[in-house]
Amino acid sequence: MTPAGLVVEKIRQSLRLGGSDAGLAMDYSRECANVNARLEQLREILDSGQELQALLMAEAPPSILDEASLLQSVAEEWGASCVANGLESAPELQFQAAQRLNLLYAKGISPSHAIYKDFREAIMSRDDERAMEIARAIERLNPADSNAKAERERLEAKVFRTRDAELSEALVSEDARLILKSLVSIEALGQSAWEAASLNHARGVEVRAALMRDSACRELQDIYLPSLKSAFESVAWRKAREDLSRIDTICSEHGLALNAEFLQSVSMTRDWVMREYNSDQKKNRFQNALNELLTHINEIDTDYQDLGTLSLNQSLEALSVLKSLWQSVEGFSMEVVPEVVQKVTKSANTLEERIRKLQRRNLLLWAGGISVLLILTGLSGWWFMGSYNASGVEKEIQLAISSHQPKALENLVSDAKSRNLQIFSPALMVAIAGADSYIAAERERMEALRKNLETLEEQMKSGFSGMEIVRLQEDWSTFQKTSESI
Repeated sequence: MTPAGLVVEKIRQSLRLGGSDAGLAMDYSRECANVNARLEQLREILDSGQELQALLMAEAPPSILDEASLLQSVAEEWGASCVANGLESAPELQFQAAQRLNLLYAKGISPSHAIYKDFREAIMSRDDERAMEIARAIERLNPADSNAKAERERLEAKVFRTRDAELSEALVSEDARLILKSLVSIEALGQSAWEAASLNHARGVEVRAALMRDSACRELQDIYLPSLKSAFESVAWRKAREDLSRIDTICSEHGLALNAEFLQSVSMTRDWVMREYNSDQKKNRFQNALNELLTHINEIDTDYQDLGTLSLNQSLEALSVLKSLWQSVEGFSMEVVPEVVQKVTKSANTLEERIRKLQRRNLLLWAGGISVLLILTGLSGWWFMGSYNASGVEKEIQLAISSHQPKALENLVSDAKSRNLQIFSPALMVAIAGADSYIAAERERMEALRKNLETLEEQMKSGFSGMEIVRLQEDWSTFQKTSESI
C-alpha cells in the first residue's frame, strides 16, 4: 500500500470512529500536495506537446490517476471534519492535468504510434522498469492490444522479483532504512496478489509495523506527554485537545497501552479539557444571545427611531421580544456589563411609554366614537333591542308548546301581542300563529271532555259496572290535568 493509501485508510477509520486528528490532517495535506506537484509537472509536459512523456510519467508507480482518485474519495467528508474541528485543511486536488490525460487515453493509438518504438528500445536496452511503464501506458491507450497486456504482466512480475530480492537482502542486513525503501518500492507496483504471496513482503510489513510502534512510543513519551503538561500549565486547552486526539489515534493505530503515569496525565487533562470546552461553549452561546439582544436594541434605536409611526401592536411586539431576549441572557447567570443593562432599561422604558400613550389615545378615540354612534344610531338600537326580545319570546313559545303548557303559552302570546314584538321578527309571527292554533286545539279537546262528563253524569243515576268506574276515574284525572294547564 502506498503512503497515500495508508493515510486514506487511517482517515476512513477515523471517520468511522467519529474522531479527528491534527497529525492525520497534516499527513493528508502532505499527500495532496505531493499529488498536486506531480499533476503540475504533467501539465507543464502536456503544455510543451510531449504527450508520450506525460503518459509515461503518469504511469510511473504509483499511478498518478490512481493516487488522485484515492485521495479524492475521502476529500469531501474529511474536509468537513477538519473544518468542524479546526484542523488543517488540505489543498484542493488540481484535476485539470488528469482530465487532459484522460482525453489522451480516450483518443487511443494506432499500431504505428511512436510509443511502440519506445517500448522496443526499452526492451532492447533491458530497461525493465521503463518497459513496464510503457506497457502500462499502451494498455490504457489501446485496451484491445492483448500483446501489451501480456507484456505488462510479464514485466511487472519480473520487476517484482527484482524488488523482492532487494527486500530479502535488506531483511538479512537488518537495515531498517533499506527495508522500508524496498517495501515502498514493491507496494508502489500495486500488485496486492504478489505481495500476499511473498514471504519477504510479509516479513517487511512486520518489521515496518514494529518500527512504527517503536516510533509511536517515542513520539508519545517524548513529544505528547510533555506537550500535555505544557498545555495544562499554560491553560492552552485547545492545544491539549488536539494532543489528546492525536494520542488516541496513535494508540488505536498501533495497539499501544499507556503506562500508569501517562494514563493518569491523560485522564486528568481530558477532564480539564472537557470542563474548559463546556465553559467555552457556554460563553459562545451567551455571547450569541447578547449579540442578538444588542441587535434588537439597535433596531429599536434606529429603525424605530421615529416612534410616531410605530403602531401599538408593533410596540407591544418589540417589547415582548426585548423581554424574551433579556430573559435568555439572564438564564446563563453570567455577568452583563452595566452599559448593556442601561441600554436594555432605556429601550424598555421607551417602548412602555410609547405603549401607554397609544393606549390612552385609543381609549379617547373609542369613547368619542361610541358617543357619536349612540346619537346617530338610536333608532338602530331600538330595533336591535326589539329584535333581541322578539327572538327570546319566540324561543319561549316553542318551549311551551313542546312541554304542553297551554296556560303559559297563552300568557306569552298575549304579552308579545301587547308589546308588538311580532313586527321585529317574522319567526315570532309564525310562532304566535302556531301557538294560537295549539291553544285552539286544546280548547276543543277541553270541550269534548266536558261533554263526556255530562254523559257520565246521566249514567250515574242508573249506577256503574266495575269497568265503567275505572274509565270514570281515568276521565276525571285527565279532566283535572287539562283544566290546570289551561
